[in-house]
Amino acid sequence: MIWVLTAPSIMIYVSLGIKSTFQKVYQVIILRYHYTFSSMSPKLIRSLLIAGGLGFFVLWILEYRRAGMLESYWLLLLSVVSLLFFQINRLKEGIAKKNELETLKPKTTSKNKSKRK
Repeated sequence: MIWVLTAPSIMIYVSLGIKSTFQKVYQVIILRYHYTFSSMSPKLIRSLLIAGGLGFFVLWILEYRRAGMLESYWLLLLSVVSLLFFQINRLKEGIAKKNELETLKPKTTSKNKSKRK
């Protein structure tokens, strides 16, 4: 049996009463996805995303020259999605590092400020 994770297939599974089976399969896929990416280094993930984005863009240029925009727009969309995920990943890590530094930074009191002057 092939499970397709799209919005129409979700509606079909729910209407047929296979909701619990679909939920179990969906949970397994989500756990597998989380485990796979949580075990990878953040630098590796970013490298894969940027390489994927640039690779899809080069393929789009070649396909655009061969077949035109209507047959090649999906490669451009994959390129943009990869680059957006790269940016989201980079921003999330920056925010996490900023929060970590704020929690590690000692708080100065007013007494310490007056001693410096």
